Amino acid sequence: MRVLSRILIIIAVIAIFYSLLQDQGSFLWNRYFPCRNPIEYSLGTFDERFGISRDDFLGTISRAERVWEEAAGRELFQQEPDGSLKINLAYDDRQAATDTLEEIGTTLESTRESYDMLESQYKKLKADFEKNRAVYETKKSALEKLLADYNDEVANWNRRGGAPKGVYAELEKEKKTLDGKLKELESLRVNLNSQAEKLNATVVRLNQIANDLNLHVERHNKIGEDYREFEEGTYSESGNGRAITIYQFSDRLKLSLVLAHELGHALGLGHVEDPKAVMYYLNQADFLSLTSDDVAALKELCGT
Repeated sequence: MRVLSRILIIIAVIAIFYSLLQDQGSFLWNRYFPCRNPIEYSLGTFDERFGISRDDFLGTISRAERVWEEAAGRELFQQEPDGSLKINLAYDDRQAATDTLEEIGTTLESTRESYDMLESQYKKLKADFEKNRAVYETKKSALEKLLADYNDEVANWNRRGGAPKGVYAELEKEKKTLDGKLKELESLRVNLNSQAEKLNATVVRLNQIANDLNLHVERHNKIGEDYREFEEGTYSESGNGRAITIYQFSDRLKLSLVLAHELGHALGLGHVEDPKAVMYYLNQADFLSLTSDDVAALKELCGT
């Protein structure tokens, strides 16, 4: 029985290493002989908070890959259940910021005009937040003192065996007043949280535009935490394999474009100079279609 267990462990280890070697071999083949064999991909992490189904997401990936395949005249990508290129949909504060800004009617492209307009909005939101926070802190301090005095008085009467009827009635009346003030303070706190959420969403988008445009401006911080660099999507290679991870999109066109862009990186393409190109470093094309710069880069890569 012990021998059989060891054999099974050895087989499992061999299977794992064989799979890793297969993935690494496929990666190296595609790196040094690009466009010869289709890159096999599969879904990895899939967060449903984006509001898109798996089928719709796979359909969008398919549309994104077709723009490259039609230009190359060959199959470049292929979906497989165990495809080594993992395509992830990961929800974090970047998409949360996009959702929040859409809720308050703010959707902006990465332009200097958008940055200036959003910064003006940010300054107003921050001024309102700071004013309301000052009011909240003042009321909170005052209420904390009233509550401390009330509790001291109750404790004092309890030590004396209980308050007289008239005093007890006054204490009950004061307690109701304090309860009302507590509810008012809680309402202010909830409102502050809502303002902070909108302010932080604005900070995320503001810093993203500054990062996209390489503006030499001060990066703003979220309330209570440092800003983390924003990227709509990434293509990565590591010892664990290759992955495309999508973090944020405002509509299906933007999703198609960022997928096409990262699939281009998976092929081995770099950035091009045309601002309307899929492989431009900013996601600002108006439709899902390759420009002459994209096609030229693809033909050079594929040797066609």
